[in-house]
Amino acid sequence: MGGLPVYVANGNIPPSVFVKIDATLSTPNLGNAVIVAGSGDSPIGISQKGTRYTPLPNAGGQATLDNGYAAIAGQDIGVFLMGSEGVPLLLGGNVTAGDWLKPNTTGDGTGITTTTPGDHYGARATMSGLAGQIIDVQMVAGTL
Repeated sequence: MGGLPVYVANGNIPPSVFVKIDATLSTPNLGNAVIVAGSGDSPIGISQKGTRYTPLPNAGGQATLDNGYAAIAGQDIGVFLMGSEGVPLLLGGNVTAGDWLKPNTTGDGTGITTTTPGDHYGARATMSGLAGQIIDVQMVAGTL
């Protein structure tokens, strides 16, 4: 996983999105399971930047092996944790350098700007970007 702390996905997780600990698990050894973070969640990090399969065509050349996910339920996934810098984050809206970023209200884990007091944020934009772009962010947790 490229030196990243490894967690277990408890659902389909795309690359470069906010993730949170899956609090629904009660089995003692599954406390390291993560799911995509949504609106109002306090993210613990951002998922790895690569997909689980190489984006090459299969043997028949008809379809790609890559399904777009960094991990699916039960698979290992690397997670960039708080304090990391230069972390790639997929944007769910336009942001300006210096903005505090939180998980999107659509629940897809993409980053959007927050200016609302009481909102939990998980990163700070180190550059400006548009919805759908991946930008580098600094992982910082807090509440406005």
